[in-house]
Amino acid sequence: KDKSMFAELLNYKDQTYFEEHPIMWLLTPEGNYQVELVAGYVTSASARIYSIGLPEEDLFALVEKAVSQSTFISDFQPSRTDRFVTLSTCSYEYDDARYVVLGRLVPLDEK
Repeated sequence: KDKSMFAELLNYKDQTYFEEHPIMWLLTPEGNYQVELVAGYVTSASARIYSIGLPEEDLFALVEKAVSQSTFISDFQPSRTDRFVTLSTCSYEYDDARYVVLGRLVPLDEK
């Protein structure tokens, strides 16, 4: 509630903000990535997006659902072969609501 943990993600509820910031960067010791944002949506803290070890076909179904519920419209089109990163923060539409931002990972050496 003090906006110290990923609260800036809430800005993606606004299409104009997304249009100004459609890409994030993920920099790691193993490699650097461009994160092309494909969806942002409100969900519960117990939503399936937080599950680990889902079958690949279930994962892409979650991506498709995220895109259909997104608060912004992205030109980036996800595919089944993409790798994704998910970030989330508390949202306050209801108890235990979360705002999730989903992005497609693109290694910088592929650009």
